[in-house]
Amino acid sequence: MKRKLPEYLSNPNSDTVIVFIHGLGGGYTTWKKFANILHEEWKENDAFSLKYDHYYNNTVEIPVYSFFTKSFFGDNIETLSRHLDSVIRSLCKYYENIILICHSMGGLIARKYIIDLLNKERDLGKIKALITYATPHLGSSLANVCKTIFWAPAYIFKFASLRLISQIKDLSKNSKIITSINADWTKLGVNQKLDFIRIFGYADYVVGIDSAKLQEEDEDDDNVFGFANKDHFNIIKPTTNFQDSALYVTYNYLKEFNRKIESENEFEDEEYSEDSDMDY
Repeated sequence: MKRKLPEYLSNPNSDTVIVFIHGLGGGYTTWKKFANILHEEWKENDAFSLKYDHYYNNTVEIPVYSFFTKSFFGDNIETLSRHLDSVIRSLCKYYENIILICHSMGGLIARKYIIDLLNKERDLGKIKALITYATPHLGSSLANVCKTIFWAPAYIFKFASLRLISQIKDLSKNSKIITSINADWTKLGVNQKLDFIRIFGYADYVVGIDSAKLQEEDEDDDNVFGFANKDHFNIIKPTTNFQDSALYVTYNYLKEFNRKIESENEFEDEEYSEDSDMDY
């Protein structure tokens, strides 16, 4: 890595932490460019702490080879959601607010984690927002093709016990886990409990537009953003020669989130001051 991933935007004592979650075959370095440019663009005094998840265990990073190794032998979404739960309870224990920013499969891992959290605690607690970039909320047709090609040989040679292509199966359209996530998401009314922002690229050949948007055709949702110059990969690889629109969705949200927190704190301070002036 030529440049170290920033750990903080501006304020190491912030009560809010951003957790970056990568997608299929990725890693913490997936977010290097995104995090560094976000760090450079941020001009506010009050900012955030940054944490990076990494859920693959191979340490040798060889282009192409590493991607296929991770993709073919990685844990399924349900297991990775439990991993994310442990990461958040460990790294984010002392923060008051948690914002999850995800790429591709990472968004499904986060959604499964959120559903399990709601079922367990009946409340989202510190989780305030979920921002997904090119996430296949309804699955990916490309994953269906890969599953068709590789599942039969894996079954014939008895590799199923090695969890071969379990992530690809999970990412397929109408997969059991995606169907379950969407049904539970609606049943629990999660959209009303946190900010859920979806960003997609019109040039994405990996994840279809409808899948990344996760909305009805005629639905008007201000939390959905689509960009013609973005595909599945460059959507989280912002340009450096001008302000990147996809990155600025996150930037603008964080700015508004700061204002909201500051407003709430001011209101609480005013209430406390009024109570202190009362005669007893």
